Amino acid sequence: MRKRSVLLLALLLVPLSFVWQSAVQPFLASLAESAPELQPRDSRYPVPDFSLPSLDGDLVRLSDYRGSAVFMGYWATW
Repeated sequence: MRKRSVLLLALLLVPLSFVWQSAVQPFLASLAESAPELQPRDSRYPVPDFSLPSLDGDLVRLSDYRGSAVFMGYWATW
């Protein structure tokens, strides 16, 4: 039973590897070549500096993070 399972697995994996090499890999390579390269925009508007209290009570300013990517999430409960 074990030899039969190994043989069946090998007979299944060999054709799949040929399909992967002949069809899937070139398709993925074409996607990588056509992907747009992200560049910073030249016409950026400066964000006004603001400050908010942190959970510790310290004052945190946006200008403290200059040069870093900042993610700000806005949410509310109604």
